[in-house]
Amino acid sequence: MNRNPNNQRKITFGTLAMILFFILGLTGYRMFAPAFPKPVAAQEQLLTTNQISDLVEHADIIVSGRPVRSLENNVNFARDPENPEQEDPILFIAGQIFEVIVDEYIKGDGAKVIFIVQTGGWITPASLRNNAAMQKARQMVKVPLKLGDAYILFLSSYETDWGVNVPEPLFRGTLEPWRFNITNPEAVVPESESSRAVNVYFPRQNLGEFVDLIKNPTGAVLPTSTPASTPDLSPYYGERPPPAVLNVDEQEQTAGVGTSTWNGGLVRGAIKITHSDAFGLVTPAEPITVTSPFTATLHLPIPMAPYILKYGLAAASPGDRWEVSRPEYPFEIWGTGITLSGEGLALAQHQDIFFCLEPGQYLLMFRAEWSSLGSTNYGFYLDVISNTCSASSSDAYPN
Repeated sequence: MNRNPNNQRKITFGTLAMILFFILGLTGYRMFAPAFPKPVAAQEQLLTTNQISDLVEHADIIVSGRPVRSLENNVNFARDPENPEQEDPILFIAGQIFEVIVDEYIKGDGAKVIFIVQTGGWITPASLRNNAAMQKARQMVKVPLKLGDAYILFLSSYETDWGVNVPEPLFRGTLEPWRFNITNPEAVVPESESSRAVNVYFPRQNLGEFVDLIKNPTGAVLPTSTPASTPDLSPYYGERPPPAVLNVDEQEQTAGVGTSTWNGGLVRGAIKITHSDAFGLVTPAEPITVTSPFTATLHLPIPMAPYILKYGLAAASPGDRWEVSRPEYPFEIWGTGITLSGEGLALAQHQDIFFCLEPGQYLLMFRAEWSSLGSTNYGFYLDVISNTCSASSSDAYPN
Protein backbone atom coordinates (compact mmCIF):
# COMPACT_ATOMS: atom_id res chain seq x y z
CA MET A 1 0.00 0.00 0.00
CA ASN A 2 1.55 3.27 -1.13
CA ARG A 3 1.10 6.57 0.64
CA ASN A 4 2.28 10.11 0.00
CA PRO A 5 5.55 10.58 1.94
CA ASN A 6 4.41 14.07 2.84
CA ASN A 7 1.54 12.56 4.80
CA GLN A 8 3.61 10.19 6.92
CA ARG A 9 2.13 9.22 10.26
CA LYS A 10 3.93 10.72 13.20
CA ILE A 11 4.52 9.36 16.66
CA THR A 12 6.90 10.64 19.30
CA PHE A 13 9.67 8.55 20.78
CA GLY A 14 8.04 8.98 24.17
CA THR A 15 4.90 7.37 22.82
CA LEU A 16 6.92 4.45 21.50
CA ALA A 17 8.43 3.90 24.91
CA MET A 18 5.00 3.71 26.53
CA ILE A 19 2.87 1.73 24.10
CA LEU A 20 0.78 -0.98 25.60
CA PHE A 21 2.90 -2.64 28.27
CA PHE A 22 1.35 -5.37 30.40
CA ILE A 23 3.60 -6.22 33.33
CA LEU A 24 2.14 -9.18 35.15
CA GLY A 25 3.33 -10.17 38.59
CA LEU A 26 2.55 -9.70 42.21
CA THR A 27 2.52 -5.98 41.61
CA GLY A 28 -0.38 -6.46 39.19
CA TYR A 29 -0.69 -4.90 35.79
CA ARG A 30 0.65 -1.65 34.38
CA MET A 31 -0.57 -0.33 31.04
CA PHE A 32 -0.46 2.95 29.20
CA ALA A 33 -3.34 3.46 26.77
CA PRO A 34 -5.58 6.02 25.10
CA ALA A 35 -8.91 6.93 26.66
CA PHE A 36 -11.98 4.81 25.99
CA PRO A 37 -15.43 5.69 27.31
CA LYS A 38 -16.49 2.09 27.90
CA PRO A 39 -14.93 -1.23 28.93
CA VAL A 40 -12.57 -2.76 26.40
CA ALA A 41 -11.64 -6.43 26.29
CA ALA A 42 -8.10 -6.87 27.59
CA GLN A 43 -5.76 -9.28 25.86
CA GLU A 44 -4.36 -11.59 28.49
CA GLN A 45 -0.83 -12.28 27.33
CA LEU A 46 -0.22 -15.96 26.70
CA LEU A 47 3.00 -17.54 27.81
CA THR A 48 2.41 -21.03 26.46
CA THR A 49 4.18 -24.33 27.00
CA ASN A 50 3.89 -27.69 25.30
CA GLN A 51 5.32 -29.71 28.20
CA ILE A 52 3.63 -31.03 31.31
CA SER A 53 6.97 -30.70 33.13
CA ASP A 54 6.90 -26.91 32.61
CA LEU A 55 3.40 -26.64 34.07
CA VAL A 56 4.43 -28.69 37.09
CA GLU A 57 7.64 -26.72 37.65
CA HIS A 58 6.02 -23.28 37.54
CA ALA A 59 2.98 -24.11 39.67
CA ASP A 60 2.99 -23.36 43.40
CA ILE A 61 0.03 -25.71 43.76
CA ILE A 62 -1.75 -28.19 41.51
CA VAL A 63 -5.31 -29.00 42.54
CA SER A 64 -8.37 -30.81 41.32
CA GLY A 65 -11.55 -29.01 42.16
CA ARG A 66 -14.68 -27.20 41.01
CA PRO A 67 -15.42 -23.48 40.64
CA VAL A 68 -18.72 -22.91 42.44
CA ARG A 69 -19.19 -19.14 42.39
CA SER A 70 -18.00 -16.00 40.62
CA LEU A 71 -17.54 -13.03 42.95
CA GLU A 72 -18.68 -9.46 42.30
CA ASN A 73 -15.65 -7.74 43.86
CA ASN A 74 -14.74 -4.61 41.89
CA VAL A 75 -10.99 -4.69 42.41
CA ASN A 76 -8.55 -2.79 40.20
CA PHE A 77 -5.76 -5.21 39.30
CA ALA A 78 -3.81 -2.41 37.64
CA ARG A 79 -1.45 -1.31 40.41
CA ASP A 80 1.36 1.18 40.71
CA PRO A 81 4.52 -0.99 40.32
CA GLU A 82 6.39 1.23 42.78
CA ASN A 83 3.62 1.12 45.37
CA PRO A 84 1.19 -1.81 44.89
CA GLU A 85 -1.13 -0.46 47.57
CA GLN A 86 -2.01 2.33 45.13
CA GLU A 87 -4.17 1.82 42.05
CA ASP A 88 -2.91 2.80 38.63
CA PRO A 89 -4.20 6.35 38.18
CA ILE A 90 -4.88 5.86 34.47
CA LEU A 91 -6.24 2.36 34.08
CA PHE A 92 -8.81 0.06 35.69
CA ILE A 93 -8.34 -3.66 34.93
CA ALA A 94 -11.11 -5.90 36.20
CA GLY A 95 -10.33 -9.34 37.51
CA GLN A 96 -13.08 -11.96 37.65
CA ILE A 97 -12.57 -13.91 40.87
CA PHE A 98 -13.84 -17.48 41.17
CA GLU A 99 -14.39 -19.45 44.38
CA VAL A 100 -13.08 -22.99 43.97
CA ILE A 101 -13.72 -26.02 46.19
CA VAL A 102 -10.58 -28.16 46.26
CA ASP A 103 -11.05 -31.92 46.07
CA GLU A 104 -7.35 -32.84 46.11
CA TYR A 105 -3.93 -31.20 46.23
CA ILE A 106 -1.71 -32.93 43.67
CA LYS A 107 1.18 -30.56 44.44
CA GLY A 108 1.48 -28.52 47.61
CA ASP A 109 -1.26 -28.19 50.21
CA GLY A 110 -3.59 -25.55 51.55
CA ALA A 111 -7.17 -24.56 52.20
CA LYS A 112 -10.29 -26.40 51.15
CA VAL A 113 -11.60 -23.23 49.53
CA ILE A 114 -9.35 -21.10 47.29
CA PHE A 115 -9.92 -18.18 44.92
CA ILE A 116 -8.67 -17.75 41.36
CA VAL A 117 -8.55 -14.52 39.37
CA GLN A 118 -8.77 -14.27 35.58
CA THR A 119 -8.21 -11.07 33.63
CA GLY A 120 -11.35 -9.31 32.44
CA GLY A 121 -11.66 -6.06 30.52
CA TRP A 122 -10.15 -2.65 31.19
CA ILE A 123 -11.45 0.88 31.48
CA THR A 124 -9.41 4.00 30.85
CA PRO A 125 -9.30 6.61 32.13
CA ALA A 126 -10.11 4.97 35.45
CA SER A 127 -12.27 7.96 36.38
CA LEU A 128 -14.91 6.75 33.89
CA ARG A 129 -15.63 3.58 35.81
CA ASN A 130 -18.98 2.97 37.44
CA ASN A 131 -20.68 -0.15 38.78
CA ALA A 132 -22.21 -1.07 35.42
CA ALA A 133 -18.94 -0.58 33.54
CA MET A 134 -16.93 -2.57 36.11
CA GLN A 135 -19.44 -5.42 36.02
CA LYS A 136 -19.21 -5.54 32.23
CA ALA A 137 -15.41 -5.48 32.41
CA ARG A 138 -15.41 -8.43 34.82
CA GLN A 139 -17.48 -10.43 32.35
CA MET A 140 -14.96 -9.97 29.54
CA VAL A 141 -12.83 -12.97 30.51
CA LYS A 142 -12.25 -14.71 27.19
CA VAL A 143 -12.16 -18.32 28.42
CA PRO A 144 -13.65 -18.27 31.93
CA LEU A 145 -13.79 -21.21 34.27
CA LYS A 146 -17.10 -23.05 33.97
CA LEU A 147 -19.04 -23.14 37.22
CA GLY A 148 -19.71 -26.69 38.36
CA ASP A 149 -17.22 -28.34 36.00
CA ALA A 150 -14.32 -30.37 37.38
CA TYR A 151 -10.77 -29.16 36.68
CA ILE A 152 -7.12 -29.82 37.31
CA LEU A 153 -5.55 -26.39 37.84
CA PHE A 154 -1.89 -25.32 37.73
CA LEU A 155 -1.72 -22.18 39.90
CA SER A 156 0.71 -19.65 41.33
CA SER A 157 0.13 -17.56 44.45
CA TYR A 158 -1.15 -14.03 44.00
CA GLU A 159 -0.17 -12.21 47.19
CA THR A 160 -2.06 -8.92 47.28
CA ASP A 161 -1.09 -6.79 50.25
CA TRP A 162 -3.16 -3.96 48.86
CA GLY A 163 -5.47 -3.20 51.75
CA VAL A 164 -8.50 -3.81 49.52
CA ASN A 165 -11.29 -6.35 49.48
CA VAL A 166 -9.50 -9.30 47.86
CA PRO A 167 -10.34 -12.80 49.14
CA GLU A 168 -7.53 -15.08 50.25
CA PRO A 169 -5.84 -17.32 49.41
CA LEU A 170 -5.82 -15.89 45.90
CA PHE A 171 -4.19 -17.62 42.93
CA ARG A 172 -3.75 -17.13 39.21
CA GLY A 173 -2.89 -19.45 36.35
CA THR A 174 0.75 -20.07 35.46
CA LEU A 175 1.70 -20.98 31.90
CA GLU A 176 -0.97 -21.68 29.30
CA PRO A 177 -2.82 -23.98 29.34
CA TRP A 178 -3.07 -23.87 33.15
CA ARG A 179 -6.59 -25.35 33.37
CA PHE A 180 -7.72 -28.78 32.20
CA ASN A 181 -11.38 -29.75 32.25
CA ILE A 182 -11.78 -33.26 33.69
CA THR A 183 -15.58 -33.36 33.83
CA ASN A 184 -15.40 -36.26 31.38
CA PRO A 185 -12.65 -38.50 32.85
CA GLU A 186 -12.23 -40.23 29.48
CA ALA A 187 -11.21 -37.02 27.72
CA VAL A 188 -9.19 -34.41 29.62
CA VAL A 189 -9.59 -31.14 27.72
CA PRO A 190 -7.24 -28.12 28.05
CA GLU A 191 -8.96 -24.74 28.12
CA SER A 192 -7.00 -21.74 26.85
CA GLU A 193 -7.05 -18.75 24.51
CA SER A 194 -4.09 -20.42 22.79
CA SER A 195 -5.50 -22.59 20.01
CA ARG A 196 -2.23 -24.49 19.78
CA ALA A 197 -2.36 -25.36 23.47
CA VAL A 198 -5.88 -26.71 23.00
CA ASN A 199 -5.63 -28.38 19.59
CA VAL A 200 -1.97 -29.34 19.11
CA TYR A 201 0.15 -29.58 22.24
CA PHE A 202 -2.08 -31.58 24.56
CA PRO A 203 -4.02 -34.36 22.82
CA ARG A 204 -7.03 -35.84 24.57
CA GLN A 205 -6.27 -38.54 27.12
CA ASN A 206 -8.01 -40.12 30.06
CA LEU A 207 -7.75 -38.74 33.57
CA GLY A 208 -5.58 -41.54 34.94
CA GLU A 209 -2.94 -41.05 32.23
CA PHE A 210 -2.98 -37.30 32.75
CA VAL A 211 -2.50 -37.53 36.52
CA ASP A 212 0.38 -39.98 35.97
CA LEU A 213 2.06 -37.39 33.73
CA ILE A 214 1.69 -34.75 36.44
CA LYS A 215 3.09 -36.97 39.18
CA ASN A 216 5.97 -38.16 36.99
CA PRO A 217 6.79 -35.10 34.87
CA THR A 218 10.45 -35.89 34.11
CA GLY A 219 10.57 -36.86 30.48
CA ALA A 220 6.78 -36.70 30.27
CA VAL A 221 6.59 -34.91 26.94
CA LEU A 222 3.58 -35.31 24.71
CA PRO A 223 4.05 -36.50 21.11
CA THR A 224 3.90 -33.03 19.55
CA SER A 225 6.23 -31.45 22.12
CA THR A 226 9.86 -30.45 21.87
CA PRO A 227 12.39 -32.68 23.68
CA ALA A 228 12.41 -32.56 27.45
CA SER A 229 16.15 -31.88 27.61
CA THR A 230 16.02 -28.13 27.03
CA PRO A 231 18.75 -25.68 28.05
CA ASP A 232 18.54 -23.25 30.95
CA LEU A 233 16.57 -20.34 29.52
CA SER A 234 16.82 -18.00 32.51
CA PRO A 235 19.61 -15.89 30.90
CA TYR A 236 17.10 -14.92 28.20
CA TYR A 237 14.38 -13.69 30.58
CA GLY A 238 13.77 -9.96 30.55
CA GLU A 239 11.42 -7.22 29.47
CA ARG A 240 12.38 -7.61 25.80
CA PRO A 241 13.52 -10.57 23.68
CA PRO A 242 17.16 -10.51 22.54
CA PRO A 243 17.54 -9.65 18.83
CA ALA A 244 18.13 -12.00 15.94
CA VAL A 245 20.96 -11.51 13.43
CA LEU A 246 21.01 -11.84 9.63
CA ASN A 247 24.24 -12.50 7.69
CA VAL A 248 24.55 -11.96 3.94
CA ASP A 249 28.01 -12.58 2.50
CA GLU A 250 30.28 -10.73 4.95
CA GLN A 251 27.61 -8.30 6.11
CA GLU A 252 25.72 -8.58 9.38
CA GLN A 253 22.49 -6.89 10.43
CA THR A 254 20.95 -6.97 13.90
CA ALA A 255 17.16 -7.15 13.78
CA GLY A 256 14.73 -4.62 15.07
CA VAL A 257 12.63 -6.20 17.84
CA GLY A 258 8.94 -5.47 17.41
CA THR A 259 5.70 -6.67 18.99
CA SER A 260 6.50 -9.26 21.62
CA THR A 261 5.23 -11.11 24.67
CA TRP A 262 8.14 -12.22 26.85
CA ASN A 263 8.93 -14.05 30.07
CA GLY A 264 10.54 -11.69 32.56
CA GLY A 265 11.33 -14.46 35.04
CA LEU A 266 10.11 -14.82 38.59
CA VAL A 267 9.40 -11.70 40.63
CA ARG A 268 8.62 -12.50 44.25
CA GLY A 269 7.48 -15.97 43.27
CA ALA A 270 5.31 -15.04 40.27
CA ILE A 271 6.09 -15.02 36.57
CA LYS A 272 6.32 -11.50 35.15
CA ILE A 273 5.24 -11.21 31.54
CA THR A 274 5.87 -8.08 29.50
CA HIS A 275 3.88 -7.36 26.34
CA SER A 276 4.90 -4.57 24.00
CA ASP A 277 3.15 -3.60 20.78
CA ALA A 278 5.20 -1.73 18.20
CA PHE A 279 2.17 -1.05 15.95
CA GLY A 280 4.34 -1.87 12.95
CA LEU A 281 7.48 -3.65 11.80
CA VAL A 282 10.69 -2.44 13.47
CA THR A 283 13.85 -2.62 11.33
CA PRO A 284 17.32 -1.07 11.43
CA ALA A 285 17.34 2.47 10.08
CA GLU A 286 19.85 1.62 7.34
CA PRO A 287 19.51 -1.34 4.94
CA ILE A 288 22.23 -3.77 4.05
CA THR A 289 23.12 -3.77 0.33
CA VAL A 290 22.93 -7.10 -1.50
CA THR A 291 22.98 -8.46 -5.04
CA SER A 292 20.46 -11.09 -6.08
CA PRO A 293 20.46 -14.04 -5.90
CA PHE A 294 21.79 -14.34 -2.38
CA THR A 295 21.63 -16.61 0.64
CA ALA A 296 20.84 -15.06 4.01
CA THR A 297 21.74 -16.85 7.22
CA LEU A 298 19.32 -16.29 10.08
CA HIS A 299 20.67 -16.61 13.62
CA LEU A 300 18.02 -16.73 16.34
CA PRO A 301 19.24 -15.76 19.83
CA ILE A 302 17.72 -18.66 21.80
CA PRO A 303 19.67 -21.95 21.95
CA MET A 304 16.51 -23.96 21.46
CA ALA A 305 14.40 -24.54 18.37
CA PRO A 306 11.28 -22.34 18.20
CA TYR A 307 7.97 -24.12 17.93
CA ILE A 308 6.73 -21.51 15.45
CA LEU A 309 8.86 -19.73 12.85
CA LYS A 310 7.38 -17.80 9.92
CA TYR A 311 8.65 -15.14 7.56
CA GLY A 312 7.46 -12.72 4.93
CA LEU A 313 8.75 -10.06 2.56
CA ALA A 314 7.34 -6.75 1.33
CA ALA A 315 8.58 -3.80 -0.69
CA ALA A 316 9.72 -0.89 1.48
CA SER A 317 7.54 2.07 0.58
CA PRO A 318 8.50 5.50 1.98
CA GLY A 319 4.84 6.24 2.67
CA ASP A 320 4.65 3.29 5.08
CA ARG A 321 7.46 4.60 7.27
CA TRP A 322 6.50 6.11 10.62
CA GLU A 323 8.24 9.40 11.31
CA VAL A 324 9.99 9.09 14.69
CA SER A 325 10.66 12.40 16.40
CA ARG A 326 13.99 11.33 17.91
CA PRO A 327 16.69 11.52 15.18
CA GLU A 328 19.18 9.31 17.05
CA TYR A 329 16.66 6.44 17.29
CA PRO A 330 18.53 3.73 15.31
CA PHE A 331 15.44 1.97 13.94
CA GLU A 332 12.63 2.54 11.48
CA ILE A 333 9.01 1.58 12.11
CA TRP A 334 6.89 0.59 9.13
CA GLY A 335 3.12 0.27 8.81
CA THR A 336 3.43 -2.24 5.97
CA GLY A 337 1.25 -5.33 6.14
CA ILE A 338 3.26 -8.50 5.54
CA THR A 339 1.85 -11.98 4.92
CA LEU A 340 3.79 -14.62 6.83
CA SER A 341 4.42 -18.24 5.91
CA GLY A 342 6.42 -21.04 7.46
CA GLU A 343 6.88 -22.83 4.14
CA GLY A 344 10.47 -23.84 3.50
CA LEU A 345 11.70 -22.89 6.97
CA ALA A 346 13.21 -25.28 9.48
CA LEU A 347 12.37 -24.99 13.18
CA ALA A 348 16.01 -24.38 14.01
CA GLN A 349 18.18 -21.75 15.69
CA HIS A 350 20.36 -21.23 12.58
CA GLN A 351 19.49 -21.70 8.91
CA ASP A 352 20.18 -20.46 5.37
CA ILE A 353 17.42 -18.95 3.23
CA PHE A 354 17.76 -18.41 -0.53
CA PHE A 355 16.37 -15.24 -2.15
CA CYS A 356 15.86 -14.20 -5.77
CA LEU A 357 14.60 -10.61 -5.84
CA GLU A 358 14.25 -7.80 -8.33
CA PRO A 359 16.17 -4.59 -7.49
CA GLY A 360 14.57 -2.46 -4.81
CA GLN A 361 14.34 -2.08 -1.06
CA TYR A 362 12.61 -4.77 0.99
CA LEU A 363 11.37 -5.41 4.51
CA LEU A 364 12.00 -8.91 5.81
CA MET A 365 9.99 -10.05 8.83
CA PHE A 366 10.27 -13.14 10.99
CA ARG A 367 7.91 -14.23 13.75
CA ALA A 368 9.30 -16.70 16.29
CA GLU A 369 7.73 -18.35 19.33
CA TRP A 370 9.47 -20.43 21.97
CA SER A 371 7.89 -22.66 24.58
CA SER A 372 7.97 -21.04 28.06
CA LEU A 373 9.71 -17.90 26.76
CA GLY A 374 7.26 -16.11 24.52
CA SER A 375 6.97 -14.68 21.02
CA THR A 376 8.39 -11.78 19.04
CA ASN A 377 8.62 -10.18 15.61
CA TYR A 378 12.02 -9.47 14.05
CA GLY A 379 12.55 -7.00 11.21
CA PHE A 380 15.38 -6.62 8.69
CA TYR A 381 15.92 -4.03 5.94
CA LEU A 382 17.44 -5.01 2.56
CA ASP A 383 18.52 -2.99 -0.48
CA VAL A 384 18.82 -5.18 -3.59
CA ILE A 385 20.91 -3.28 -6.15
CA SER A 386 21.00 -5.86 -8.96
CA ASN A 387 19.56 -9.22 -9.95
CA THR A 388 20.91 -11.98 -12.17
CA CYS A 389 18.50 -14.79 -11.34
CA SER A 390 15.06 -15.70 -12.68
CA ALA A 391 12.14 -15.06 -10.34
CA SER A 392 10.41 -18.05 -11.96
CA SER A 393 13.06 -20.38 -10.58
CA SER A 394 11.49 -23.15 -8.48
CA ASP A 395 13.79 -22.38 -5.57
CA ALA A 396 13.31 -18.61 -5.68
CA TYR A 397 11.74 -16.68 -2.86
CA PRO A 398 9.18 -15.23 -3.06
CA ASN A 399 7.43 -17.53 -5.55
